[in-house]
Amino acid sequence: MINKCSFIVSLLLTISLVCWSSLAGAHPPGLSSLDINVSAETVSVKASFALQDLEAFVPMDADLDAEVSDTERLAAIPAIAKFVSEKTLIAIDESLLQPGPEGSVDFDEQNNAHVQWQLQGRTGKQLSVQSTLLALLAEGHQQYLTVRWRNGQVLAEKLLSRQQAEYQLAIDPEALAQPSASSFADFFKLGIEHILTGYDHLLFLLALLAVTHRFWPALKIITFFTIAHSFTLACAGFASAGSGIVLPLLAFNLGIESGQIAVASLILPLIWWLNNQAKIAPIFLKTCSILVSLMGLFWFIERIL
Repeated sequence: MINKCSFIVSLLLTISLVCWSSLAGAHPPGLSSLDINVSAETVSVKASFALQDLEAFVPMDADLDAEVSDTERLAAIPAIAKFVSEKTLIAIDESLLQPGPEGSVDFDEQNNAHVQWQLQGRTGKQLSVQSTLLALLAEGHQQYLTVRWRNGQVLAEKLLSRQQAEYQLAIDPEALAQPSASSFADFFKLGIEHILTGYDHLLFLLALLAVTHRFWPALKIITFFTIAHSFTLACAGFASAGSGIVLPLLAFNLGIESGQIAVASLILPLIWWLNNQAKIAPIFLKTCSILVSLMGLFWFIERIL
């Protein structure tokens, strides 16, 4: 009777997790970068986005065949440059800087668009940056802002989001900024949020942990899952973040690992107990497998359609 009740409780918990995942949907990834170089005469800007983030706002598929050819992509360059530059507001001492000649756009092999343009600079004490494009992108999209002086010295690093799309800083090239701690903390927090709101990843993690019986195998699974996940992000989700990827990726990975350990510490005692019950373990594993498969099929169809 006790074993039967325990199984029912565990099954309800698993179903609740899956239903929660279904209602919330798979998490929307998104990371872009914004590099600003400041001098007394000009302000140079480079914004990098995954091309799919821009396709909803800049029509590219001219022949409506559901595919964007190289010719169509090149034809969209003026519209992409205009759209991105207009959505990036930069001011010095509250005086909005106006874009110069038409910006340039190039594409890389990871299907990212890199938009570059220049603004007429002026002497001032405070720089303001506002990325209004973040309000249009998926909830949770982050933009990695880097501000440099003309000699390459980093003045500031910051993660912008829909909730914090504006950043202000004093332009003082004589004072060395110390952005590393702030940037590290921002990406560490982003890693935790990424895994805790990544319901598809949590469900996958559950599927991996459901077969474990002890601590060390579970820790190995969590660690290798983080490594594999980080590799795919470095090749795709972080590919548009520019060359300064090492520190952000390290902080992000540590955040993911911490979040996964926190989640695992809550569910592993129950999983281990169930797996050590001879009558319950086979049913528990089969139930988890079926539910995970159903959710995977649901998300597959949702994303395809």
